[in-house]
Amino acid sequence: MARDRSDIAVDPLWADYKASALPHGLRACWSAPILDERRRFLGTFALYCRQPGSPQPAHLRLIDMATQTAAIAIHHHLAEGALRASEERFRATFEQAAVGVAHVSPEGRWLRVNQKLCDIVGYSREDLLSKTFHDITHPDDLGADLENVRQMLTGEIKTYSIEKRYIRKDGSTVWINLTVALIRGDAGQPDYFISVVEDISERKRVNAELQQKLAELQQWHEAMLNREARVIELKREANALARELGRPAPYDLSFADHPGGKAIP
Repeated sequence: MARDRSDIAVDPLWADYKASALPHGLRACWSAPILDERRRFLGTFALYCRQPGSPQPAHLRLIDMATQTAAIAIHHHLAEGALRASEERFRATFEQAAVGVAHVSPEGRWLRVNQKLCDIVGYSREDLLSKTFHDITHPDDLGADLENVRQMLTGEIKTYSIEKRYIRKDGSTVWINLTVALIRGDAGQPDYFISVVEDISERKRVNAELQQKLAELQQWHEAMLNREARVIELKREANALARELGRPAPYDLSFADHPGGKAIP
């Protein structure tokens, strides 16, 4: 509801402010609060008049219309500001992520990529946006990837995560862990994929070296066991020959037949 300040010169609420209004010929003020849809205060709309007096019905309708319009404009401005802030936070998160992040169309075309992904695959942003993920996926890994995409598009799965290889621009291969989620539109249609790409080449290299070392250790261990078994066999043969000659056995082999008694290198 509009407040009636019919004469600024004598209104006690204007006592501290009339010196600012009266020199400009402002003698009356009619105002109303601007409220949002939840009745939260956003501001005040005021209509000034050069003559003292109460507002007419037309003035009140003007004030009411103006406060509603202002509420809509302020709400729109605040919503745009919140949207911009949200977009800026998303952009910062997207670009500064420690892993590769991309938006990919349902057909496989790169729509948006961050710098980390470009670093992983060795392509510039412009290069990637002209390609599909099929173009840089290792041929031996493409079939499994496409099957996961098919299942996601048909709704059989919500997300998937696989290890696969990309072929970098220089022709080298990089192992990555790929995690994918599908974003759908309001009508449920596939809109785009969000792909998170982690470079696991170093982990793969270390794991391969570890497996090689374990295999070598196992071979060495088996060779040592075989050698020990051969030594025991030779000692048994020597003991047998000594007995044939009526001599004491030169070797004590009682440990060889004891459970767990085989020598361990």
